[in-house]
Order: sequence, then C-alpha cells, then structure tokens
Amino acid sequence: MSPKLSLDAQIGSWFAKNRKFDEALKDEHGPTICLSREFGCRGSTLAGELCERLTEQTKKEWHVFDKDLIHQISEEKGISEKFLANLGDYSRIVDRYLTFLKHRVSHDEAFKYLTQYIMNIAVPGYAIIVGRGASILTKDLVNSYRFRLEAPFDFRVQNIQETQSLSKDKAEDYVKENQVIREKFVESYLDTSLSNSASYHAIFNEQACPRGTIADMIIDVVKAGEERRLK
Repeated sequence: MSPKLSLDAQIGSWFAKNRKFDEALKDEHGPTICLSREFGCRGSTLAGELCERLTEQTKKEWHVFDKDLIHQISEEKGISEKFLANLGDYSRIVDRYLTFLKHRVSHDEAFKYLTQYIMNIAVPGYAIIVGRGASILTKDLVNSYRFRLEAPFDFRVQNIQETQSLSKDKAEDYVKENQVIREKFVESYLDTSLSNSASYHAIFNEQACPRGTIADMIIDVVKAGEERRLK
C-alpha cells in the first residue's frame, strides 16, 4: 500500500466512524489551529502565546500539543519517542524486515496511531497542534485553521544556537538534519511538500514579523472563519 493510500485510508476510516462530525462541529466544538514550521522557527513559543490570548479572549480552556503529543503516544502505545519523532527517516524495506521481531511496531502502524490522536484532538477544538503533519491531516475539517512559520536559514540557526547552546557549525548541521527528517516524513506519509502554500491559510516570515503581530493575524483569521462557520 502506498503512503498516500495509507493516509487516505486512515482519514477515511476516521470519518466513517464519525459521520456526524459536521453537525457536531457547528455548535459544540471550537476551532483548532495547526502550526507547521521550518526547523529552527519558534513554533512552540508562538503556540504558547496564542494559547494564553485565546483562553483569555474566548473564555475557553485552550491547549497546546507539541512534543507532549509524542510523549503521550509513546507512553500509551509503548513506542519509543525517538522512533515516533523520526517517522519516515529510514528505509521502508528495513522497517518491514524489523516488524518480524516480537513487539516491533512499523512506521506505518506508528503513523496510524499519530493520525488517530491528531484527529481526536483536532475535532473537539480549542487546540493548537504544532507540527506532526497536522496541517495536512486536518485539511478537511471545517474547524481547522492552518498556518506555517518560515525564516531564512541563518535566522533559524541563530535560534538553535540560543536554545540548544550549540556552536554555529553544530547548529547549522542540526538544522539541516532535522529539516530533512521533517521533509521525509511529509513526503513519505502525506504525499505533499511542506512548502505547498495551498495547505495553509497563511505563511509567515518569522524574521520579518514580530511574534505578537503574527499572533494577531492568526487570531483575526480564526475569528473570521468561525463567524462564517457558525452562521
């Protein structure tokens, strides 16, 4: 089964079990924000600011799902966090061979768990999901608002130097390696490119736009979308 068919099958199966999701979303469920980002952009920091603002403005409790999502799946399914974080990062042939080992979980099985968790988080709403392909997985949900952070390479390297206390050379290698992992994941499982602008409501240059301004614009897009959705 190809990655694209696998993805379609997972999403189709979820929708088949939740046929009334459109009706439920109309009245009971809130918006979900999905943040994609180039490696080295501060998506989690932006998510935290959005969470605080939206909790105050909507009087609803919002939640951020980032690395904690990987940790939760790891705990509940007994899968290595490193394995989950690196989905798509090595040969499917090796992956299929290793599944013959006792208790071994394949990349496709792990991706199935990830898809289910993301959909179960996104539908009720009042959630901000950072990365994990959520912008692509939730594209058919009427309460999903999808955004992407990008920035020049040097800017992202500087962010990693500051947050990880690395030398410039090591930070450059770290950014390059992790960006490749993200791109492989999206290509392998979501059959698209991270740079596909059609996947997002808006794309922001983090170097050019202050974080507060980006948060303002995201909130404006979400508010306008919710007004249309709930009419």
